[in-house]
Amino acid sequence: MDSKQVTHNPGRFKQQNKAHKTGRHRSKGEIDKSHKGKVGIKALTKKNKLNAQNKDQRKNRLNQIRKNKRDQILNKKRSIGSLSGCPHIVSIIPLSTDVNCMDVIEQINNSDPESKKKISDAGIYTLESPRFKSKYNFIIPNPMNTNAILDTLKVTDTCLFILSAKNGMDTFGESLFEMIYSFHLPTSLFIAQGIKNLPQKIQGLTKENLQKIINSKGFDSKVLTLDSDSDGLNLLYRISQHKLTESKFNSIRSFIVAEKVEFEPYKINSEMGTLKLYGHLRGQNLSANSLIHMPSLGTYQMSDIYTLKKIMDQENWELIEQADPSKQDSLETEAHYDEMNAEQTWPTEQELNDAQIKRVKKKVPKGTSEYQAAWILDSEEEEVTDDEDYDDDDDNEDNKENESFDEDDEDESIDDDFDSEEEMETLTIGAEQNNKYDENIDMDEEKTTLEKIREARSHAQFPDEVDTPLDQPARIRFQKYRGLKSFRTSPWDKNENLPLDYARIFQFEDIKKTFKKVSKERLDGAEAGQLVCVHIKNVPSSIQILPGHPIIAYGLLKHENKMSLINLKLKRVNLNLYNLPIKSKERLVYHVGCRRFEADAIFSQHSNGDKHKFERFMPEDCTFVASLFAPITFSPASVLVFKKLDNGDMVLIATGAVLSIDPNRIILKRIVLSGHPFKVSNKNAVVRYMFFNPDDVNWFKPVELRTKYGRRGQIKEPLGTHGHMKCQFSDSMKSQDTVLMNLYKRVYPKWAYSDRSNDFNNNHIM
Repeated sequence: MDSKQVTHNPGRFKQQNKAHKTGRHRSKGEIDKSHKGKVGIKALTKKNKLNAQNKDQRKNRLNQIRKNKRDQILNKKRSIGSLSGCPHIVSIIPLSTDVNCMDVIEQINNSDPESKKKISDAGIYTLESPRFKSKYNFIIPNPMNTNAILDTLKVTDTCLFILSAKNGMDTFGESLFEMIYSFHLPTSLFIAQGIKNLPQKIQGLTKENLQKIINSKGFDSKVLTLDSDSDGLNLLYRISQHKLTESKFNSIRSFIVAEKVEFEPYKINSEMGTLKLYGHLRGQNLSANSLIHMPSLGTYQMSDIYTLKKIMDQENWELIEQADPSKQDSLETEAHYDEMNAEQTWPTEQELNDAQIKRVKKKVPKGTSEYQAAWILDSEEEEVTDDEDYDDDDDNEDNKENESFDEDDEDESIDDDFDSEEEMETLTIGAEQNNKYDENIDMDEEKTTLEKIREARSHAQFPDEVDTPLDQPARIRFQKYRGLKSFRTSPWDKNENLPLDYARIFQFEDIKKTFKKVSKERLDGAEAGQLVCVHIKNVPSSIQILPGHPIIAYGLLKHENKMSLINLKLKRVNLNLYNLPIKSKERLVYHVGCRRFEADAIFSQHSNGDKHKFERFMPEDCTFVASLFAPITFSPASVLVFKKLDNGDMVLIATGAVLSIDPNRIILKRIVLSGHPFKVSNKNAVVRYMFFNPDDVNWFKPVELRTKYGRRGQIKEPLGTHGHMKCQFSDSMKSQDTVLMNLYKRVYPKWAYSDRSNDFNNNHIM
C-alpha cells in the first residue's frame, strides 16, 4: 500500500465567500502594508509602558512619587521659621488708632524668657525660641504710609491684625483692611488688645462682638487675646504650626528682606557707591548676572554675592558668584529704533520731479488742454494740496462730543442761582462767614469736576453719540474713523498705522512660552535659604532709608525690565469714598507686583474676540481692562490702583491682576452719528441732520446704518445740497425712530510712565 499522502483539490463548484468590506476606512492589514513595519511613537511608548512595569511595579512607583511630593512639602515648610533656615516673617498691622503695636512685641518677648532677642539696624525684631525650635522676624510698618504697608505684606508669612477692645475696627482700619485683602492677604491672626482692662462682666461680650466683626469679613479664625504669658506662648505656637498661604508671585522669584544695610561710597565718585544688603534668600536661586529691584529704591545691577559659611565655630563670608559683564542683564528698558526705518523704498527721479511740480486744480471749459489751462488767470485757481493732515486730538474730541446739555437743567441751575442771590441780599449777617468759606474753595477745580460729571452723565444717557460739526466737513472731521460691517467678525489689521511709541517697546511672539522658559531656568549662584550679602553697584548716595519702611529686594526674571504694553484686568471699588467719574488717560498710581508707578491708561471692555470697545470712563459696575506702557511683569501678579488727591491722600479706586502682555490688543473707539427721518415711505426714508452737505453723504455711503428700533439700512443717494439723503431699511420705518451710524478708530495709550520707587512720602490711605 502506498504511504504517500493524498491531498484534496477543490473542485470548480466550491463555494466562494465574499470579501470583508471595511467601509470608508482602510483595514488593519492594509495599514500595516503601507507602514511597512513602522510603528507610531504613541503606540510604541504606550506598549513600552504596559510591558515595562507590572501592577506591583506601577503601584510602587506611585507610592514613591507620593512620598517625594510629601517630603518636598515638609522640607519647604520646615525651611521657613527653623533655627537654621529663614526666619518666619510676622507683620503687625493695627486696625484701630488706639492700639499700640510695641506692647504686642513686649508681651511676646516676656512670654518666653529663654528666647534670644535682638533688634536689627533696619528695625526688625528677631526672636529665636528654643522651645518651639523656631525663629521669628517681627516687622511693624508705618501705618500712615501706604507704600510701607504694601511692601511689607508682599513678603509676609503671617500677619497679626490688632483690634481694639473699645472700638474694634474703626474707619481707618476698615480702609486699611480692604486694601490689604484686595492685594495680597497672607495667613492672618486677629488679636484683641485691652480686654483685661475692661470690667469682668463685659469682657466675654466684647470678645463675642469682635468675633462677629471678623466673621462678617469672611474669616472663621478665632480672636486671640494677649494679656498673659500663656497667651504669648500660644501665639508663638500658632505662628509656627499653622498652614501658610503661598504667594505665587514670590514663589517664582527670589527676594531678600534686608536685616542689615550698609552703603560704601566710591573713592573716585563719592556721590555713587555700593549698597550691601544682608538677609536670608527666599523663593528661588539668585544669580549675580540678573537685575535686582527694590520697591523703595529702584532697579540696579549686582556686582557680587557672598554667603555666610561656618567652619569650626567661625563665621566667614565666602564669595559665591561675581557678575560677568558679558552675561549680565542690561538696565536698558526701551528698544532702539531708527526713525527712518519706516521708509520702505527710495523714490525714483520721476517721482521726485513730480513732487516738485505744484499741482493746481482749475475750472476750465471742456476740451481744454493742459497747455491752454496754464494761460488761465490765477484768480480762478483753486489750490488743493495733497499733504494736508487734519489731526484730531482725543481730548478735543471728547470736549466737542459733549458740548450739548439739557436746556431744562440749565434753566433750573439759573433759577437756583437767582434764588441764592436773593438769599444773599436779605441775609447780610452771614456774608463774612460765606466769604471765609469761599477762600478755601478752588474754583478751577470746581469747574473741572462739574464738567467731568456732566460729561459722564451725558455719556451714560447717550453713549458715544456725537454731533456732526456745521463749520467743518464730516469727512475731514472724522477722517480717521471707518465703518465695520460687524464689530466681532470684521477684520482689522493689528499692524496698521502704529504710533512711534510702538518702536520703543518689546514684543514677544509667544509670551506664554517665554514665561514658561524663563521661570524654569535654574540660575547659578546663591541658593534659597542661605544667609547672603548682596553687593549692588552704582547706587546714588542720596537714597533714603526710613524707619518703619523695610528694604526688600527682588531678583527680576529675564525680560522683566523691558518696556511693553501691559493689560490689567480691574474692577472699581470704594465708591463710597470716591464716587467721581474717572476718565481714560487720567493720571493714576499703579501697584503691579513689586513695582509702583504712575501712568495714563486707557480703559476698554473685558470681552472675547480680537477687538475691544474703548471706554471713555472707568466702569463702576463691571470688570474692565486698563492698557498702559510699563515694564514687563509676568503674571500672576496683583494690581492696586490709587487716585492721588490734591491734599496728598491716596484713595484705592480699583483692584485686579495682570491679564496679559500684548501690544496687539486692538482697542476701538466708537462714535455714533445720529439723524432723524424726515419723510417715511414704508422701508424708505429721507434722513436729515446726520450730514450737512452731499459730499459727506457720498463719502459715508458704504457704511451701514442702524436704528434704535433695530432696523438695518444703507444710504441710496444724497438729496439736495443740505445733507438730506435717501435711505433704504430692512423693515418698515417709523417717524419717531432715530437713524444711527457707527464709526470706529483704533486708540493707543500715552507714553506717560513715571517710576515711583523712591517715593517715601507718607501717602495716607483714605
